[in-house]
Amino acid sequence: MENCVFCKIIKGEIPSEKVYEDDEIFAFKDINPVAPIHILVIPKKHIETLLEVTEEDSKLIAKIYMTINKIAKDCDIKISQSKFNGLYTVEHINGEKVILLKPQTYMNSSGECVIEFKNFYKIPSENIIVVYDDIDLEPGTIRIRKKGGPGTHNGMKSVVHFLQTEDFTRIRVGIGAPVYKDTMIDYVIGPIPEEEKPILEEGVNKAAEAVLDILKNGIDKAMNVYNAK
Repeated sequence: MENCVFCKIIKGEIPSEKVYEDDEIFAFKDINPVAPIHILVIPKKHIETLLEVTEEDSKLIAKIYMTINKIAKDCDIKISQSKFNGLYTVEHINGEKVILLKPQTYMNSSGECVIEFKNFYKIPSENIIVVYDDIDLEPGTIRIRKKGGPGTHNGMKSVVHFLQTEDFTRIRVGIGAPVYKDTMIDYVIGPIPEEEKPILEEGVNKAAEAVLDILKNGIDKAMNVYNAK
């Protein structure tokens, strides 16, 4: 687009310090960094706002996050800050900010990381989406909820405790339950058998698509689509 700053950067009309480029993705250092290392990773396809993201763009968005991981690995970048006690990345799509956070606390203490991040960025609880595994759902399936209790998931219990509210969106990703309850710990944190990886990856992909759908169309429409599957 003629007046898009990012399009001009991609074309070289505005100078930038490029760190990565391929046929679909362009990455460069932010001229006004808000962190010691601040790299913007953007699609070469012009997307005006998140509301214009289509289903066809899902692979492109996924590639952006894969590119982030590659840049971090190639440049030996640790996208973490100890005060957050979590790994995170801040993405910008034409002015829209999307933050991904992976708490690095023990799972049962996930809320400690979430509340620090919420307070630092002044994020309303209703703008938070928590994605987590659920043994009560079949592998490869997901369910979206606007709000509600944490159930038996200790990580969610921690998030609810620290946020002091149950009014935030959550996406449950099914992993199924072990045959014997006494093997639960090994089942949840142990290595994934090769034959089970494809079906679990299907659930992860659905969850990623659901997040985009929520951002684009709102949670009600996303629930109608994914909760019906």
